[in-house]
Amino acid sequence: MNVATAEHELAIACDTDFGHRRVVVSGSLTVRNCWILRQALDAEQDHGITSMTIDLWAVEHLDTAGLVAVSAPAMRLRRSGMAITLVLPGLSSARRVAEMAGIAPLLSSSRR
Repeated sequence: MNVATAEHELAIACDTDFGHRRVVVSGSLTVRNCWILRQALDAEQDHGITSMTIDLWAVEHLDTAGLVAVSAPAMRLRRSGMAITLVLPGLSSARRVAEMAGIAPLLSSSRR
């Protein structure tokens, strides 16, 4: 799924390789557009995916609604047995917000 709209200032690119799904998000992830990402992540559970990386490295702005749009589906997928990693830059404000929200176990600074 590739989504890019000027109206929502959000781009999502997905690819799959040997059961691993990589979701790359860029732009602003806010209350205005977080439903787009949430919808994309909710669709992932039924595709035979065993692990997923959600790469937020290029997200320029992340508000509380955007964080929930990422963390809620990620935690749900993790509880179902999928290996989940959220990638955020190590010193970013978005990472600090994610850590304060209690999702530090899902976080990585590596973009492998």
